[in-house]
Amino acid sequence: MTTKISPDDLLEALGSLKPESDDIANAWYIGRRETTLQQVQARATQDTEPAPTSATPVVPKWRRQRRTLLVGVLAVAMLGGGAAWAYSKYSAWYASGPLDGYTCMATWAAVDDPAHAAEQYGGPALTTDPVADCDSYADLTGKPRIVDPVAVRWQESLVVGPRAGMPADAVPINRTEDARVFELERSLDDYVDGGLSQCFDQTTGAAFAHSELDRLGLTDWTVKTTEQAPGQGRCALLLVPNPGVVEVRASFYSNDDFASAELVPLLRSEITDQCLSLTEAKTVVDEALADEHHWATSTQVDPAADCTRVDLNVGGSIQVFLYGPETARR
Repeated sequence: MTTKISPDDLLEALGSLKPESDDIANAWYIGRRETTLQQVQARATQDTEPAPTSATPVVPKWRRQRRTLLVGVLAVAMLGGGAAWAYSKYSAWYASGPLDGYTCMATWAAVDDPAHAAEQYGGPALTTDPVADCDSYADLTGKPRIVDPVAVRWQESLVVGPRAGMPADAVPINRTEDARVFELERSLDDYVDGGLSQCFDQTTGAAFAHSELDRLGLTDWTVKTTEQAPGQGRCALLLVPNPGVVEVRASFYSNDDFASAELVPLLRSEITDQCLSLTEAKTVVDEALADEHHWATSTQVDPAADCTRVDLNVGGSIQVFLYGPETARR
């Protein structure tokens, strides 16, 4: 009989990978072990909790989910080339640059060069402006903002660095992403009132996709529906496989219990069902997340909005995106 690996076993196994020293260079030496990371995260998301008995305390659903997220986060921190063991608190996750998203650097050096780890920081995209995002991550890490920054694609990474000394093979990013598309993709992955907030089928998923395209003014986009064969679950997944297309993949996955965790209804009742300014909504999010492990919250001013919208995405950790007016029109 095969024995399942529990989250505690995973944490202990990951802990064995900790370098003897806390030196950042040793942590970075672990390297980018993508295959191992994917295996660890896949095992971590299995339901390994034993059935409760009279002697076993029942763990709240959100606490179990947080434990799973923590395992994934620690896997990133210990296996990823863009993070270090020393940065274990969420407020310092951004200190060495991300596994994906943008790497911000005060001086030009390879993204995975341990000798320059202290000069790099970053994280997932917060907006469509990489320079503004690096300014935000500089503020979060307490590091100086980059002087005369330029956003480029360099060494297969998205990098923001100083214009002075820019490598000859760095290719400037001349066009920022359409903010409407940015919000669309976050909405399709949103657990509060978006594409993952309920179990859509092919028909209802397509209707939701059309409504989002209409709301965002993406009238030249199309919606494509496909059926998994064989079906992998009862719910449809909505995604953007190519520019200008939203695909509704029916029978793609089974809705997990994250949507019923207490964070989701809290954001729904306190932000979606209210009419808050951007600042008020950010306060709700900050209080709700508290010390939970999470990526930086994105706040984007939408002067045309009456109230603030919220998208909650989950991937390795949780991240909230807010779009709204500086003053709510109640």
